[in-house]
Amino acid sequence: MTRQSLGMIAAVGLILTACSPGPSPLIIDGREIRTVELTMTDEMRFEPESVEVSQGETVRFFIHNVSSLVHEAYIGTSEEQELREQALAGLSADQRQETSHYGYGIQIEPFGNGEFIYHFAEAGEFIMGCHEPGHYAAGHRVTIQVSARG
Repeated sequence: MTRQSLGMIAAVGLILTACSPGPSPLIIDGREIRTVELTMTDEMRFEPESVEVSQGETVRFFIHNVSSLVHEAYIGTSEEQELREQALAGLSADQRQETSHYGYGIQIEPFGNGEFIYHFAEAGEFIMGCHEPGHYAAGHRVTIQVSARG
């Protein structure tokens, strides 16, 4: 699966659900997609701090922001996280808002929920990070370990 098709999956799967208390089952092509629930906190943490998936798996991330701050959930390699951090450095809040859906992630308002779908075509380590000013540097990220097909 190409990076472009992954983006299409993420874009099609992007659903913001500010009022929903939790996810309902998601069926794609007759298969139930695994949902991983994450929580974002005022302490600049994701809970849990790590997730394990299998190569080739499509995962729905349902994220609860229990914080009084806006947070972002952006998924990619550590290199992509650094590039995102650099790209957003020095931008105004309005400029940041314009880039909030760039790539593979979403922005979640205080005390809101959000979700997106991501297909893990490659094995390795991925990171989901928050790139609101100072958040990523404070450790606001979750490690996603993708095991190779065996």
